[in-house]
Amino acid sequence: MTGRILVLWMLDVPDGDVGGVFETQLAWESSRAGQAAEREVIVVVNADRLLTYHEHFSYVLASRRLDKLICVAVGRQHALTPGAPVLEGSATLLNGPAVTLWVSDPIGVDLRLDSIEAVRKAEGEVGAPQQSTLGALIDCLQVPEVFHRVYDTIEEFPQKIANPGLRVIAGRLDPDALRHVRQESLAGLAGEPSAGDGPVAGPEVDEPGVLFGAPQDDAGPVSPREGSPLARSAGRAVAGRAELLAAFDRLSGLSGVLAGNRRGERLHEVADRCAALMVDYREDLGTVFWQADRPAGIDQRVRDVLSQQGIDLPAPAPDRTGSLRKLQQVVESGLDNGYSLRALSEWLRELASRAVPQGSARYAERVTNSPPLARYPISPQLLTWPLLVVPLLGTFLLAGTGTLGLVVGVALGLGWAAAIGWTLVRAARESGLPVTAAVLPAPVAHSAAAAVGLVAGVAASAVVAVPEPAVAPLAVAVVLLFAGALRSRWAGAVHACRAMTLAAVDGELRRLRDTLGEVVANEWSAADRREFFAESAIAFAALLDRIADTLAAEAGSEPVGPRPARDSWDRVDALGRVVRGDLADGLRHTLQPLWLRARTGSLDHAGEELPDQIRQLFDGYWEHLYRRGPHERPAFARVSTGPRPSLQGTWGAPGELADVLTTPPAGWLAQCCARRDVALLDMRSEGVRAVRFSPLAARHNATADWAEAIARDIHRESVSVGDVVWTDGGQHAGVVRLVPLRSNIVRFSWPSRLADDEEDLP
Repeated sequence: MTGRILVLWMLDVPDGDVGGVFETQLAWESSRAGQAAEREVIVVVNADRLLTYHEHFSYVLASRRLDKLICVAVGRQHALTPGAPVLEGSATLLNGPAVTLWVSDPIGVDLRLDSIEAVRKAEGEVGAPQQSTLGALIDCLQVPEVFHRVYDTIEEFPQKIANPGLRVIAGRLDPDALRHVRQESLAGLAGEPSAGDGPVAGPEVDEPGVLFGAPQDDAGPVSPREGSPLARSAGRAVAGRAELLAAFDRLSGLSGVLAGNRRGERLHEVADRCAALMVDYREDLGTVFWQADRPAGIDQRVRDVLSQQGIDLPAPAPDRTGSLRKLQQVVESGLDNGYSLRALSEWLRELASRAVPQGSARYAERVTNSPPLARYPISPQLLTWPLLVVPLLGTFLLAGTGTLGLVVGVALGLGWAAAIGWTLVRAARESGLPVTAAVLPAPVAHSAAAAVGLVAGVAASAVVAVPEPAVAPLAVAVVLLFAGALRSRWAGAVHACRAMTLAAVDGELRRLRDTLGEVVANEWSAADRREFFAESAIAFAALLDRIADTLAAEAGSEPVGPRPARDSWDRVDALGRVVRGDLADGLRHTLQPLWLRARTGSLDHAGEELPDQIRQLFDGYWEHLYRRGPHERPAFARVSTGPRPSLQGTWGAPGELADVLTTPPAGWLAQCCARRDVALLDMRSEGVRAVRFSPLAARHNATADWAEAIARDIHRESVSVGDVVWTDGGQHAGVVRLVPLRSNIVRFSWPSRLADDEEDLP
């Protein structure tokens, strides 16, 4: 069960100020931004004011501004006289969503209900930090589960009033251990100043986008407006690429070996012209980058320059909410993952340096200083063994047909060698390379292969004679064989050159297009957003430094306590984890309004207010930790459905917790009444109720000794573990005994003025 119980102590409030207390504290104008208003209230008043406060009770209960109210009436109204009520209260308490606890004596008496003689004065503290049974009772009622169980139980009593008794045990934190954890947690959260000589690391920004100049996969290409200077320059580069592609296509066939491109242009000339157009596009793009450079953002001058070049930017509208949300995620993720404040501060400054727009000029250098496009030659591989077999086979077939075949074979062999040489010359000229003696080895090798074929053919003709009429078809077949082999090698060389050359051209066009898109997205469109993120990161880094200094000063304000004993290290470490998590939540709570203020740029003087806010928040937390225990989340903690980290408290001697929880309803408890008021209680067993409760974290301690505690007293046999209310928070465990009052002891009525008015009604 979650929630918080609001307690109003009205015992020492002057009558003239009562209305103000009810109006301000019960108005639920919570000072904790974002927290839900309390719907359950405990009002502690003097018993003689139960009727006087009728107007205030009526206003609160009739306004439906709360769900349940427990009124704790302290003291007595009247002397004990026969037939006269001891208490007189407002009828509003009887008719509204309220119940009453009568505490005639804040200290009370130790009382056994099964023996009226067994009464003794209570010894003050009963396991609670206050020096009264009343204080311990209020502490227990502030636990939501206990509050609701007590409320529901008293609602079944006559006139919804009871006298409470109490027996509790508190899981007290060792002061030395708490001091040790406090100092270590504050110092660890503050962190040590960086030496500045190592890498800075921290939680990454979720989907950084253009904040840090990251390329955007989903941004899409940026195309300048058609007809603009930049669009024309890009179009010329694309046209040069298309012309180069057409030149390769014309060279790829066998005709490419015999004739060059149209207009007598060589392939390298077309490639050089394409490269020149690419260089012009680079320079035009670099010029735009230089002209539109403004590291601090963009202004109207930059927009005019870009508009002339065909690039229209959207109106400036920095996404303050989105940028701050990402920055908030970084800080909160760092706190959740154990980063110190100083480490987070350094990381925010690192992120700011990355996010600050660098200007488009640095992209101009990247574009204009690029190396020229690489030139790839046409390199047909004509000195390979598979190709040398072609002339050998052709001349061999022809030489075996007699003299005519030998003559034709010699002619075709010489023609093949000449074609090989011409192909190499054409490849060099188209590639723009000088024709040197390097082309000679291939024709010579192919001539030698043809000669070998001729000799082998003549030798073979002596064994197998081929008729001369077969010379013509063989010659045609050999010519086709030579043409096919030469075309295949030439086309392969042209295609390889084409693939490498166009890959370089396409890669350059893509790089220039992506660079333009990156500059538009990162430096021009997002300049204001990146600048705002960087400024906000630096501002919050300064705030974190201020908080770290405050925490470090708080940690050093007390002498270092002794290290806890070895047998308590596990418990101290567990407590440390709880405290560090709560401190991180406290910082999140403190920074929350600053994120809202940063959206409007109103962080002025925030650093001056922070130290006092931090001290006030954490002072309240230390008090909460001591009084309520580590199992109950503080007010600023995030709402969570998960359990708190396991932490075993100190619950007295072995078996003591089970002994307290199994106390029988008629057993010894500190009853909140004076000795003289015991006779006013209706102590019949059928009317007495007991509310047993314990923090869930102490369940193991209680249940382990439960059977033994039951065995010690026959009166405990009716008590079972199922009777215990296991609470999420608090550090008290025990029993609240609710005893009804005798009849005619209490009278709930309307004030006399209201009663007279009712009598006057027709």
